[in-house]
Amino acid sequence: MSTSPNDPRVVAAVDTALRAMLEEVGHVGGDKYWDAVGKSDFRGYAWCGAFQVWGFLQAGVNLMNAAWWYYVPYIKNFAQQIGAWSDEPGYGRQAIYEWHGDGIADHVGASWPDPAATLYRAVEGNTSMGGSQDNGNGVLVKYRYSEDILGWVDMHVVLAWMIDNGRWDGGTAAAPAQSGPTDITALQRAVGADPDNVLGPDTRQRILAVAAASTWGGNEFPFGVEYAQRVVGAEPDGIWGENSEAAHDAVVGRIQAAVGAYRDEIYGPATNAAVSIALAGAETA
Repeated sequence: MSTSPNDPRVVAAVDTALRAMLEEVGHVGGDKYWDAVGKSDFRGYAWCGAFQVWGFLQAGVNLMNAAWWYYVPYIKNFAQQIGAWSDEPGYGRQAIYEWHGDGIADHVGASWPDPAATLYRAVEGNTSMGGSQDNGNGVLVKYRYSEDILGWVDMHVVLAWMIDNGRWDGGTAAAPAQSGPTDITALQRAVGADPDNVLGPDTRQRILAVAAASTWGGNEFPFGVEYAQRVVGAEPDGIWGENSEAAHDAVVGRIQAAVGAYRDEIYGPATNAAVSIALAGAETA
């Protein structure tokens, strides 16, 4: 049975890698990334691919186990071979650029769509504001024209392929339970449930209420606004305003701390994946 691109391990790794790269925005110089990937002797060479490898190493995944990710044409060819090549952008997909009209891949960046923009957004290594775009020596968020993009590499498909082909080397989200049921008491405390370490209907409902109330969850209230407010510790007045949002975000932060997710108080796919992994290993009522 093939691994789904929506596998929680895959979703969490892509999200972690993208966030790690975004935290590097403003950094100048590629030596840090060549050193981190064990290629100090490559210092001075173009490092846009090495930056992508570095990002995924922060999620515990080595893209070099899949293909020679330091050379952009190889990334494109590999993606086409395994069915990970796409004509559409998407969260965490790697944009492959070419500048000379010859169809040869020149540069790579990690993208995430900006619905308010007509251009395509990505975080890129070895670029610049106004100088060389593929050897600019900086980490920046760039907006690119469609004519500069050959296509996108669906990293969810790449990582699923790595799992299926024995190339996956971990990532904290991929670690199986050691023995016995998962300890979910911290997660239960985060949502105000009885910390009995048993996954029952009340714990499930509280977690779902928090997830559904998030932007990622569609700002929905399947059990009513007042119930969601009680779960997050806001005044249950039936009006989901700024105070409720702030209380909700604080609870999300506690959930993230409980499941080992990146703590940004935003409930998204990586947090949901980490929660799902924790619940999958829990003792059930």
